[in-house]
Amino acid sequence: MTDQNITRHHHNVLVPANPYIHVEVPTWLKVYSQAPPAYDHKLKWELFRLGDLEDYDAMLIRLYREELEDLVMGYERYRQALFREREKRIRNADDEDRFNWHP
Repeated sequence: MTDQNITRHHHNVLVPANPYIHVEVPTWLKVYSQAPPAYDHKLKWELFRLGDLEDYDAMLIRLYREELEDLVMGYERYRQALFREREKRIRNADDEDRFNWHP
């Protein structure tokens, strides 16, 4: 099997939707997601059941994706503001050129 076949195979795989998309994330998990890794030892993950760990993992992935989306959208708003300012200056420069044009 070639790399091309493997890539094609992966495109045919369906990934189920995250069942935790609309579930409220517990406050303690939100706090944990923002805490520095130095505090990881404070949670005793070995005391959680496997199913709970899987649930919390899915919720953390959702939190991190939302955080990244917010970050990207902030940069996109900044990029759009720069684009509008650039277009405004180009229009103003064109207007000035027409106004100052002498035959």
